[in-house]
Amino acid sequence: MQRQQVEEALRLIFQGTASKTGNQFFRSCVRYLAEVLQVRYALVTKLVNQEQGIVQTLAFWHGEEFRDNFKYGLDGTPCANVFCGETCYYPQSLQEFFPQDQFLVELNAQSFLGIPLNDSNSNLLGHLAVLDVKPMANKPDLELILRIFAARAGAELERQLAEEALRAKNEDLASTLKQLQTTQQELIQSEKMAALGQLTAGVAHEINTPLGAIKASSSNNAKAFEESLAQLPQLLQQLSTQQQTHFLALLDRSLHNNPPATTKKQRQLKRTLTRQLQENQIDNARRLADI
Repeated sequence: MQRQQVEEALRLIFQGTASKTGNQFFRSCVRYLAEVLQVRYALVTKLVNQEQGIVQTLAFWHGEEFRDNFKYGLDGTPCANVFCGETCYYPQSLQEFFPQDQFLVELNAQSFLGIPLNDSNSNLLGHLAVLDVKPMANKPDLELILRIFAARAGAELERQLAEEALRAKNEDLASTLKQLQTTQQELIQSEKMAALGQLTAGVAHEINTPLGAIKASSSNNAKAFEESLAQLPQLLQQLSTQQQTHFLALLDRSLHNNPPATTKKQRQLKRTLTRQLQENQIDNARRLADI
């Protein structure tokens, strides 16, 4: 391949891939490489399991169309040497070097050229390769073109992997934020219940305090009433028959007077009763009127 042919090939490939990114770039890259280099197959992969040596195609041009992406193991394939960090070139008789690789048989592949894809820190990310059903000549020119696009593909793959990592991180952060919000709501609810418990206790205290006072007052009134009742027999013995009649009439009147008297009325009744008791010459008239 002459220098002008190499430059023309690079120009055509650049035109076909310049505006593409992500998966569209990888598809355009392998298609234009295959067409410009006049080979039947071209593929680009990423390493998905380094320990087990498994890669996945990002784009695979199969003669006249794209094929679905797939995963495969590197063991026993020409791609394995590429993942050792080396350019791998088999210009002919490819299947004789890898007799266990049935995929090469299915493709009827006779030649292979593969170059590793590295990130900006020289870490191995995947590889770019072309295969053909006939011998592959002009290695220097082919390798030059492939290396140029391997550098571009490596940068694009690094960017894509960084985006995927960032997306996964954002999803983790969103999940963590949701969990924190749920926990916050649970804590708020718990604090509300605790505050409600404190409020209930406070209300109960406010209710119980006057109830206690009322209960104590009622108890004192009952005790005073019992003491007064205990004095009635002795008091009646001190009264004449007429005085007893008047006293019992007053007592009956008070028992059958259903409407409660006002404070003013009570004072008036107390004065009237005291005066009547004094007129009948009853001792301790004021104390009896209080009863």
